Amino acid sequence: MNPPQEQMSLAELLKHCCDRRSPKHGEAWLQFMERYRSVMELAILKRCRSWDARQRLPLQLKDVANDILGRVLEQLVVKDFKALSTFRNPESHPMFCAYLIQISRNAAGAYLKKWKFDRMTGEDPIDWQSSKHVSDDSLAWKYTNPAYPRYAIPVKIA
Repeated sequence: MNPPQEQMSLAELLKHCCDRRSPKHGEAWLQFMERYRSVMELAILKRCRSWDARQRLPLQLKDVANDILGRVLEQLVVKDFKALSTFRNPESHPMFCAYLIQISRNAAGAYLKKWKFDRMTGEDPIDWQSSKHVSDDSLAWKYTNPAYPRYAIPVKIA
């Protein structure tokens, strides 16, 4: 069993999350997910409930939230972690939570609007295989800790 890791400050956490060469990159992503997954999930679920997604979507709400959370994480890492590295105030935890909440709400809104539009036009709603929302094709998700299989970190594909 590994000893408990020391919590990084927000500035340190963002620095290590954005630097793939950092020896603490994987640890930083595990801490990021432990700290902020619930913040992002709650924002997504609130947006889905306000849209009454449970009645409108033919999917389970938790599945929809997990799909949207995956999109949020992709948005955070594309273009060399631009969304994380350009955060203006890395010393303010409340501002960072608000930033993540806004990104999560926007992703949920885009998902729900796309689903509604696709359904109205008769297309297959939310075809994730052909989705073109991620512009960095060189990223993959690597599950690094078998104790936490749902936590993955982005890695560069060679």
